[in-house]
Amino acid sequence: MLLTIPQLELWPGRIICLHIPHGFHEEFSTLEQEVLRAAWREDKSTAVCCPARNRRGCREYFRRQRTAEWLSQAAGIMEQEAAELIASFDVRVADILSANALTPRCLLGIAAALCKRPEVVIYSTCGLDPSGRLAVHRFVALNSGALCAVHLSSPTVFGNGSPAPRICPDKSRCITLAADSVGGVDG
Repeated sequence: MLLTIPQLELWPGRIICLHIPHGFHEEFSTLEQEVLRAAWREDKSTAVCCPARNRRGCREYFRRQRTAEWLSQAAGIMEQEAAELIASFDVRVADILSANALTPRCLLGIAAALCKRPEVVIYSTCGLDPSGRLAVHRFVALNSGALCAVHLSSPTVFGNGSPAPRICPDKSRCITLAADSVGGVDG
């Protein structure tokens, strides 16, 4: 079974929260591709946000990459602008990229995507704790006036296995996706 995705209205200033049901974590990339197709049909530029990652190889071993340096390169902005943008985050960001936890890395990835001024941005808060999810949602909401933000909301569970409540962006249009017994994906 695949997920049924309704027609999405990707208007500027809108935040859409797509709720992925339990048991469909493997559909994440398919859902991301469907949102990309919907944006393409509307002729909108799109960016998919990924957390910041360390560079690989000997260069990282001999000289740790600085966080502002990473953002500057990923976003195509000056390093001073990157440092100012990092200072605007609601969370502490370490100077060395490899010393950052997932929430700052997620914010860095979103900031890099937003600097490219897409019309639609797709992001996720998968793997973040509740305070990290709130920080990411606040950052996106503050910077999404001229674009449509699509949050892919994966289900989470408590330690005992019971479903945890979703943490959605403020003023978002929440859409709970359902399984399609026919096996197709609507768009």
